[in-house]
Amino acid sequence: MDLEVEGLLILQVDGFEPHSGRKAFVRDRAKSRAVIKAGRPQLTYAASELLGYYSADVVGEVRDALDQWRARDLAAVRPSGRRILHIQRDEVSNLPRGT
Repeated sequence: MDLEVEGLLILQVDGFEPHSGRKAFVRDRAKSRAVIKAGRPQLTYAASELLGYYSADVVGEVRDALDQWRARDLAAVRPSGRRILHIQRDEVSNLPRGT
C-alpha cells in the first residue's frame, strides 16, 4: 500500500516502469486482493496522474470515495453487467485448494 487515508481508504500509485515486470504485476494483484479481503476500499492511480501529466482531482476523488463508502447500502450494489463466471458461495468451498 502506498497511502492510507483516515485509516480506511487505500491509495495505490503505480509507475509504469517499476510495475512492468511479471513479479511486480503479480505482487500488485496480490496486494489488491488483500485490501479487498480486509474489507477496505482502494483507489489506484498511475503515477503520471499525480505527477502532472494528467490532472486527477485526487483530493476530491478520495473525499467522494470515503463519503460513498461510509454511506453505502450493500443492497444497492450493482453488478457490472458483464458476467464472465458466476460462482455461488457454497460452490467456492468445494473447489480444490489453489483454484
